Amino acid sequence: MFIRDIDINSKKYWNDTYTLKKSTSSIVAYQSLFKIIERYCCVDAISPYCFIDVACGEASGIASIKDSAPLSQCIGLDHSEIILQYNKEKYPKVNFELFDVNSEPIQKLIRPHDLLRYVRTKRLIALSMHSLEHISEYEQHVANFLQWCTYYIICVPYKDYFKDCIEHINYFDENTMNNFGIMNVLVNGNNTNVAEPGIEESIIYILKGKRQ
Repeated sequence: MFIRDIDINSKKYWNDTYTLKKSTSSIVAYQSLFKIIERYCCVDAISPYCFIDVACGEASGIASIKDSAPLSQCIGLDHSEIILQYNKEKYPKVNFELFDVNSEPIQKLIRPHDLLRYVRTKRLIALSMHSLEHISEYEQHVANFLQWCTYYIICVPYKDYFKDCIEHINYFDENTMNNFGIMNVLVNGNNTNVAEPGIEESIIYILKGKRQ
């Protein structure tokens, strides 16, 4: 893990960024995401699951999941009030909640969203789409979520492909997540037949949770 400037990803930084930035996000960039989950996690579109998108940003990932699995509960988490307000207006079928990945555990979400029923039936799945490269304490966060989730799907830049981006403070390759229960590692969308901006030039880790 290479630390450059942790403060660059502070709550104030992202609130300011989203205030000034015109959104270019689209769920089209993640239209194959649910196909990957179906293939590697044995999930189907007609059964009710709960998907949690960690540090969801402009929420393209979780919105694409909701489109693919309309019967599932979908929750987007972020520490920026600015982007959450925008997301609530753009994606009204997704639930959004203020949540700081660096300091708050998944236990905060269990009761308000009735997550225990998904934990008991092994249908609680966490996602992180191009966000862990920004998070200083991501290992502690991943370990916490894996205590409750059936799977955790993580998509991040491969070998710091976006090396000129000062917001990216962590480096990821095939060995980065070896301390966790890896089921599969997909590089540049290999074995998925995808060529999309959200997934190509990335590495995807599919982690087994403790609730397997």
